[in-house]
Amino acid sequence: MVGIQALRQIKAAGVKRQQLGIVLDDPERRPGHAIWYAVQQGERPVGHMTCGAWSRRAGSMIGFALVRADLTAGDEIDVVRGGYRDPATLCPLPFY
Repeated sequence: MVGIQALRQIKAAGVKRQQLGIVLDDPERRPGHAIWYAVQQGERPVGHMTCGAWSRRAGSMIGFALVRADLTAGDEIDVVRGGYRDPATLCPLPFY
């Protein structure tokens, strides 16, 4: 359990991460995953894609991203998986 002092420190320091949706640009269907993959903007590490699954509605892989608080929906990023980079776009949650 997080103590009140720790919560006060977090509040004073400000939010550092946020959860957004992520849509991969590549329409190739892939198996879902629960492995955390690195997310980069250019060469700068900005967070992780925490899980992913194929979305029939989106026609692409979608997932959750835990990223820096300064990123916003619409930002273009890369998901680093198996030594290659998948271009993707951050989006608001929930998915529609």
